[in-house]
Amino acid sequence: MGIALRPCCYYSPMMSFQQIKSSIIKFLNPDKQKFYPPNIVFYWIAVILWGLIYMSALRLMFLIRHWNYTNEIPAAEILYSFLYGVKYDFVIVGYIVLPVLLISILPFVGFERSRLTRKIFQPVLYALFAIAFLLVLIDIEYFGEFYEHLGVWFYIYLNTFDLVWYMIYESFPVIWYLIGWLLLSGIFIFIAQKFNWLFHQRQKSKPVLHLLYVVLLLAIVVAGIRGSLTLAPLDWATAYHSNHYFANELTLNGPYTLSRNVFEYNDDVSKHNPSKYHFVDSREALKTVQKLVVQPSDSLLEPERSLKRQKNVTGINRPPQNIVFIIMESWSASYIGSLGGSSSVSPCFDSLAEKGLLFENFYASGLRTNRGLLSVLCSFPSLPGRTVMKLYGSSHPFLSITEILDEYNYGSYFIYGGDIKFDNIGGFFRMKGFKNIISVDDFKSSDIASKWGVPDHIMFEKANSAFTESYPEPFIGVILTLSNHKPFAPLDKQFEIFPPKVKYADHLNVFYYSDWALGQFFKMAEKEKYFNNTIFVLVGDHGQILGHPNKILKNFRIASLIYCPGRDDIKPRRIKTVCGQCDLLPTALGLLNLPVIHESWGRDILTLDSTDDGFAFIDKGDTYGWIENSYLLWEKANVQTQLYQIDGDDINQIEMDDSLHELTEDMRHKGQAILQLEVEMVHNVGLKRD
Repeated sequence: MGIALRPCCYYSPMMSFQQIKSSIIKFLNPDKQKFYPPNIVFYWIAVILWGLIYMSALRLMFLIRHWNYTNEIPAAEILYSFLYGVKYDFVIVGYIVLPVLLISILPFVGFERSRLTRKIFQPVLYALFAIAFLLVLIDIEYFGEFYEHLGVWFYIYLNTFDLVWYMIYESFPVIWYLIGWLLLSGIFIFIAQKFNWLFHQRQKSKPVLHLLYVVLLLAIVVAGIRGSLTLAPLDWATAYHSNHYFANELTLNGPYTLSRNVFEYNDDVSKHNPSKYHFVDSREALKTVQKLVVQPSDSLLEPERSLKRQKNVTGINRPPQNIVFIIMESWSASYIGSLGGSSSVSPCFDSLAEKGLLFENFYASGLRTNRGLLSVLCSFPSLPGRTVMKLYGSSHPFLSITEILDEYNYGSYFIYGGDIKFDNIGGFFRMKGFKNIISVDDFKSSDIASKWGVPDHIMFEKANSAFTESYPEPFIGVILTLSNHKPFAPLDKQFEIFPPKVKYADHLNVFYYSDWALGQFFKMAEKEKYFNNTIFVLVGDHGQILGHPNKILKNFRIASLIYCPGRDDIKPRRIKTVCGQCDLLPTALGLLNLPVIHESWGRDILTLDSTDDGFAFIDKGDTYGWIENSYLLWEKANVQTQLYQIDGDDINQIEMDDSLHELTEDMRHKGQAILQLEVEMVHNVGLKRD
């Protein structure tokens, strides 16, 4: 007995698979015509493949531009980065084509039926691709500068676009890149337009099959956007397939990392999801950090909630001394003669080092000025995500130097030759107790030398005048320099000691100028009455090694010294203890020898036991580092952990075998405790604060 076919296939247990297949085909295509995918499907397959080819070509440009980072990376890993990178490229291409694709398949007005629809929406499609290509080109130079792809920092600083544009235009071949971008975009559009011939071919259409092919196409695009067929979509962490950082980063692309960072940044009310950094119980994290930073002279005031403590003092009672923090822009230790650099770059700093306390192994908390300011003046580590200075309504688990010394009636000055609104510097430090804030608006217009503002030597003159007028009342002074910031302003010929043939001569000359300006300040200051009653704290805001953003240790190691000209009890010496910016405030408080309440995330380095070699916590976005016992642990949160042996300024990656397991876990525990606690306290989760 045969099987009757009806408009709907009827299944009998006696039917074979072949019979079922034949029945379905006969129902879908009773006339037995060959039916290939509709032209709209071929069109979008062509566009997607062309977009992926272009993104891969741009990845090749990225690789060539940063070929110097490929040393010791096997060719197979580079190839794997390209192959796996297609997944991340598909995410971007998928997001670009999806909205136009949905319009193109609409009945009656889709691309196959309406030339007008194509004329309206294809330019939109091409514009989106062009924007993506532009971001990739920007990402090439951004990576060369910061050794990371476009991310939240790029997004945040777009609100100061004029200053960002000035930096970019003065530092990079912008015109050539724009020409290249227009050329690349033009070629892409020219070829993509050729795909329109598909719409000129007449094609018989079977509605059901047509619909199935279109649905299949949509499914492929959506799957490409997700990057995975599993429950969890593709994440940037999946790109980390290698022990070589550059091989992992080569897998990613700038538009993906930027869009992902912006989404994560805005997705949570707190602007940075604290659950991402929750490694242990919150109270355990607090106890760990307390054990790290609380010293014998400290008495915890809120042991179950915070690091707030009373500093108990003994010894000589002396009148309150002034304290001046000179925060030097981009003062990396590698350029300082007394710290192993060229003696011709920093003669003034080197002469002060012979009279003061020089820190040989000193590290910045982060790689931005807004991180350095918080660490130096508030003893608070660098925080993932947006700086606390710009987080409205966040909790402040720290006290600034002005808040700490408020009970002793200190005057306070924050002096900066640039725009005090940048990074909300003025608003934040006014809130934290600074009474007198001097910025570019307080100088004559003729003093302004660049978009950044006033040169250092003029700003130092203003600072010296302010401090002189404050005497004899005790004061806190903060001087934030800016001349050593890219793009560098033109200099007087006397400062051009390095000829153009020397690599990075412009940077070295500006560094020399900023050191000279520092020397001029001390020449002025030593003639004033306030000088001998002042503790001078000199420190870089962060590091920057031009041409080597991948050198982790070098980019975080910065110059720092303390100079006390009127203190016979403070003898000059070189301090080898590993320490960082968060240690400066408690160390300065120790020198003041006043009973105070503080909430420092660091320690008084001068009172440590001789057996204590110190430690430093450093942070770069989602990645933190812990430096201790000649080792650097470098961990991208919840993704990848690497251990390095420190050899001078260099580091050598080592395998984390069983013999190093205990050391590695101890370093991870300490680093993660600080990272978790700072995030949870700022966002007021975990341990609740008043």
